[in-house]
Amino acid sequence: MADGGRPRPESWLNFLKETDLTGPQAVHYNLTPEMSHMLTRYLSVSAYPTYLVIDRNGHIADRNPPTPRDGTQLAEYLHSMT
Repeated sequence: MADGGRPRPESWLNFLKETDLTGPQAVHYNLTPEMSHMLTRYLSVSAYPTYLVIDRNGHIADRNPPTPRDGTQLAEYLHSMT
C-alpha cells in the first residue's frame, strides 16, 4: 500500500508509471490530508519511505523488512512468511 501524501492526481499517476509500482499486490491511495495524518499516527510512521509487512490478519508483522531495492532478499523474505 502506498499513501501518496496527497499530490496532484497527474503527478501521482506519473510517479506510478515512472517507478513501475503497479501490480496485483500493489495498492495505492491518494489520501486526503486528514486520512494521511490518521494513518501515519496509527502506524507510527515517522519518516518516508516507511516499509511495513502486514500479515493476513492485519497485524504489523515487521517494521523493518528488506526494502524493494533489495529485490531478491525481499522476495526470499516474503516467501519465507508463507
